[in-house]
Amino acid sequence: MLASESPTGNARTALRHLLGGNPPNGIGPEQCGAFGPVIGSLYQIHAKDGTPAVVAAYTVAARNDPALAQLVSGDGPALVSSAAAPALPVEALAVMAHAAPCGHWLDQYVAFAQQAAPMTPRLLHEAAGLFAVSAAVARRLVVRAGLLNIYPNLYFLFVSPSTIDHKSTGLRVLEQVMRGAGLDHLLMPRKGTPQALVMDLDPHKLPNERQLRDIDAYLARRAFAAQRAWIREEASALFASLKQEFNAGLLELILELYDCPDGYDDLTVSRGETRIERAYLSFFGVSTPSEMQAHFANQAFWTNGLWARCVVLTPRERSKDFVFFPAALDPAAVADGLRQIAARFPTPRAELAQVRDAHGNEKPFIQVHDVPAPADARLGPGVWQAWEAYSRATGHTLLYGGSVDEELYACYGRFGTLAIKVATLLATMDAQQLPVTVEVRHFARAQALVESWRAGLHTVWAEQSQTLDSRLGERLLKQVRKAGPGGSTTRDLCRAVRANAKDVGEALTILEKAGKIGSHATTNSRNRKVELWSAE
Repeated sequence: MLASESPTGNARTALRHLLGGNPPNGIGPEQCGAFGPVIGSLYQIHAKDGTPAVVAAYTVAARNDPALAQLVSGDGPALVSSAAAPALPVEALAVMAHAAPCGHWLDQYVAFAQQAAPMTPRLLHEAAGLFAVSAAVARRLVVRAGLLNIYPNLYFLFVSPSTIDHKSTGLRVLEQVMRGAGLDHLLMPRKGTPQALVMDLDPHKLPNERQLRDIDAYLARRAFAAQRAWIREEASALFASLKQEFNAGLLELILELYDCPDGYDDLTVSRGETRIERAYLSFFGVSTPSEMQAHFANQAFWTNGLWARCVVLTPRERSKDFVFFPAALDPAAVADGLRQIAARFPTPRAELAQVRDAHGNEKPFIQVHDVPAPADARLGPGVWQAWEAYSRATGHTLLYGGSVDEELYACYGRFGTLAIKVATLLATMDAQQLPVTVEVRHFARAQALVESWRAGLHTVWAEQSQTLDSRLGERLLKQVRKAGPGGSTTRDLCRAVRANAKDVGEALTILEKAGKIGSHATTNSRNRKVELWSAE
């Protein structure tokens, strides 16, 4: 293989070749610029110990060098970007040897969004572009695996401090592009109670007086009633509402809609009966760490599948430079690209008709016609094998290896599905007509994206775990001080703070090392040795 003119390109090609299980390909270290020493070292490791040793060495080096971490996937996210996230086994890395440019509309959107909202992190813009295409597909494309039907809808949650990352500005760009593409009918209302929003998913919901004034727009929304895009600022309010009695069943509904059931009946006292047909919900929410803290600390959300369905995004790097808005921008070109993506699929239509009931009385009724069957996405050579390798690595190998906390099992179990969803969206951007064919380059970029999100997940998990540990320590210290000179046993403390003995024991050890509490052994009424804790 001949070297290209770019030293970075040479280094990228050589590295992908090595990680893909191949020997050096004729590109010398001297042709790789600043990456030359690293490439030369990896060549030597490959000659001595083979591909597994190359992957291990690259993983360690990439954790300490962001530039090296991003080399494999080009300008996209880092393949390995968090020491907390366990490294993938070698067989799951082989697909990166096939990484190549793809998903060109996503690159176009990100470039435009970075101009329109220059202070918003690329991470948000990239997710927003995927979300826009996910919404445009509107359940008209599916990947079939066994008895599973996998639709490319996505749930995103972007979490960062208020103001500094200009989250709202980034969302405005997303909305303007979608509206410019003529996809207003796919957007759920920006404001409204969760109950009202759920009712809006019913295709047979009749219009009110105001909606009758623009019946064409209303019918366009009914045609895609349950195939919707939900953009939510201050998403923490939604998660807080899931615990309210009047929202009983809403959490279950959000979890169910992610899996795009053919039909779903929702019946509550407050909402009445809602019939959801051909469900397909895409969600993009933003919030702040302080507002989300309680929800990330809610263990139920980790174990019931809520956070497993949500891609939680947190910017790891941001520019400290101030960049002001450009004088003017026209979203027409990027919006037109999104419009063309949506237009590749057949469009259903709705009409307001009159039907007779059992008593012969005419009543208005919404009828939806020409509903297309979802088109099958085809998997090109090598894609099924790459998908299987990544699914096995994240949903089996890493879990059985003991390097992942049990609370994250549900998240890891969905990474393989998430990767094929993203790959399908990237392929949809590149397709000129149906059928959509997912090529190995699409899966390579999708895996790189999901890997960056996996690293971010561990960051969120570590931060919330530290918060939980800190809170537990404070509660224990309060109880020990409350007990006074007589002290308190570990068993009593477990009961007082409602925590298990393992967590309490670890927290007490930390407090003791910090000099905030002390312990001494004594005997109880049964003449058994116990440990008493008291404040220093």
